[in-house]
Amino acid sequence: MKKILILVFFAITIMIHSNAVYAQETTLLFKSGFESGVYLDNPTTEGGNQWWQWLRGEDEGYTWTTDLPSQYDYGSRFQYLVSSSHTQDELNDYVETRIDDVTGPYGTPTKALYMDVKNDDPINPGLTRNQYNVYLGNSLSEAYVRYWIKIQPNLKDVMPESSGWRMIMEWKETDNDYRWNIHIQKDSSGNLYWYTQAQWGTLGDSPQHWKIISYDPPPESVLGEWALLEVYWKHSTGSDGRVWVAVNGQTVADYYGQNKKNNDVFGWNLFKVYTGPSHLALGKHYQWIDDFELWSGIPTSIEACQLGETSIGRDGCSLGETCCCSGVLQKCTDDTPYGECSSTKPLYCDNGDLINKCSICNCYSGYTCQTDGSCKYEGPTSFNIYSYKSFGTADNVADIAEYYDMTQSWEYTGYMIDDIHSLRPDFKALFYRNVKAVYPYWTDEYNLFKANNWVLKDSSGNDVCSTTYGCDEYKLVDIGNPDYQQWVANKIKSVIDEYEFNGVFADEGLYVTSTWGSVTGVPINPRTGTYWTDEEVKQAYLGLHQKIKQTIGSKLLVANGIWRGRDFYNHQSDYTEFLQNSHMDGFMSEGIWYTYNGYWFSESMWKDSLDFLIWVQSNYLDSNKYFVPVCSHRENPSGVTNAELSNYCTASLLLGIKAGQKQIYFHNGNIDFLKAYGQELFDKANSMGDPSGDYYVVSGLYVRDFSNGKVLVNPTSSNLQISLDQEYENLDGQIVSGGYTVYAHTGEILTKV
Repeated sequence: MKKILILVFFAITIMIHSNAVYAQETTLLFKSGFESGVYLDNPTTEGGNQWWQWLRGEDEGYTWTTDLPSQYDYGSRFQYLVSSSHTQDELNDYVETRIDDVTGPYGTPTKALYMDVKNDDPINPGLTRNQYNVYLGNSLSEAYVRYWIKIQPNLKDVMPESSGWRMIMEWKETDNDYRWNIHIQKDSSGNLYWYTQAQWGTLGDSPQHWKIISYDPPPESVLGEWALLEVYWKHSTGSDGRVWVAVNGQTVADYYGQNKKNNDVFGWNLFKVYTGPSHLALGKHYQWIDDFELWSGIPTSIEACQLGETSIGRDGCSLGETCCCSGVLQKCTDDTPYGECSSTKPLYCDNGDLINKCSICNCYSGYTCQTDGSCKYEGPTSFNIYSYKSFGTADNVADIAEYYDMTQSWEYTGYMIDDIHSLRPDFKALFYRNVKAVYPYWTDEYNLFKANNWVLKDSSGNDVCSTTYGCDEYKLVDIGNPDYQQWVANKIKSVIDEYEFNGVFADEGLYVTSTWGSVTGVPINPRTGTYWTDEEVKQAYLGLHQKIKQTIGSKLLVANGIWRGRDFYNHQSDYTEFLQNSHMDGFMSEGIWYTYNGYWFSESMWKDSLDFLIWVQSNYLDSNKYFVPVCSHRENPSGVTNAELSNYCTASLLLGIKAGQKQIYFHNGNIDFLKAYGQELFDKANSMGDPSGDYYVVSGLYVRDFSNGKVLVNPTSSNLQISLDQEYENLDGQIVSGGYTVYAHTGEILTKV
């Protein structure tokens, strides 16, 4: 029986993605090169327990004390967290800010802002910092900033041998109940990397909301040199929130999603020098800043060099070439830079238009290049999308066998497996096991874990629990402990053998970063005594997979973990390495088309998932591997029915599925839904015939032609129209032709009449 499969799960995964930001119509709010006319007042305590200092004066037509957005009459200012008990002369022993005459980013004499922190203040140990505060309040909910920064050449030498950090920018909400910041950090091998994170509450042990790590470009390559820092942020409690960071035009962080708790941004530390006492004991930390610009959003054009001056060799400007360049690239609608091949073959970005150009951009396997630049399918015919779902004891065995092809279920449903196999010998039943957690209400198992110290603890020695489910229901386990790995492998094998499961579904079983989700504290790695690194997490899961497969042999291991395409591309190299080296037989993407909070994906985020679907088929799937994309009927957007959401997910899947594909199992609703509507939808999808080529974009719509019909997806927030080439029947049974409207966030599967 030809069907489609869908499934639902929960995970939080955040990492870097290489996309640059899109330009938009915005306003230049402030600009300064710290040239003549800009000066520093004398520092003052103003009756507080710290020091302050104002930048004053004017250049580039802007005045520091009046033109920067601020909710306070006194405007923005430097803040030095040094006790006011010190005299002004003594203040210079700890921090200093001045305007220097230097050789600037373009190799010519200029003035630049100098900032340093020399020593830790013993009166307020661990707090000493030098930062320029902009007090936004509700004056801005998004902004773009760019400036040149020159960080000291010996930064690695003034960081401890196997660790270290230096913060260069930070935002804080009112009451300090949420913050995000940008660092340069040092790993255990002594290498530097870019580190962007968000935290609930204050620093220290506050729960981390998300983090993004990037080693590219290597921070070592910009030390002692001028580097262009660009940051864009949009403050939001919803999925449209964003934090984007680039260095010399190369993205080092691109986070989408909630980046606001419940207040406006109170203080934005635009320029910041902050590090720890152990670092300052090794020497002072310092930097220069020049050519600062603040915009209300991403500008349509931004000069990284003045016309007639030489560039620095970034974003299409060759080293020494006379041009102006910017971190905001000119791109086609799918994010492909001008003059480059799209990730979707054979498309080429021709001055803003995506055109077929297989002579340069090649074709997918099974397709041949045509003289008109398109690709023609010559591979195996047809595809088949299978159905996947979880089930429980209330479900009917005959229904399970009829409507599903692969399932996951708990141990207590094991008695049903034999009956299902008697009806469908080819049916694949997976035993559900969360390999990342222990459930304290399973008393015997929990006591065993506690006795063996397999429950992870935070820096205070407390068990790390889920804040969603509570400490009575969910605690993190030490996935890297060899004894735990063998125990859970043995447990899985015993259940498989007893009930004749075909394998195991390892929930929360595929991660490459130390992102633990919504938990009560940051867990400590028992083998190192400090926080887990990304590499430690990746290797722990690889070891766990190896142990499970060694134990269960030819039975299937399917893991859950890569939530959506954006998460994959944020850490593509790590995930690629993981998928190449893991012993697992397949994996699930639980949030590939839609996020379970009532918000749609943006078009670019949805497009990442579509490209990811294609990547998986080209680089991972074979006759022995499985992929399980999920469409959940949970927390639908307001007014959206389960049928409408399934249409959208199924049509999106058809845009990317390859001809001859037999290894995709799609989770798309429960049995009641399948009986009422879903099975008819799945049958229609599987009867579309051979794809005539890859998907393409027309008037903002994503379109793919099949021998028996056409698929349309509108991932945008606007209604779009297309002119149909013939009569079709839509999913409502209506005959349609000519001008046809595809509503926002909908998918259409049209069959030829």
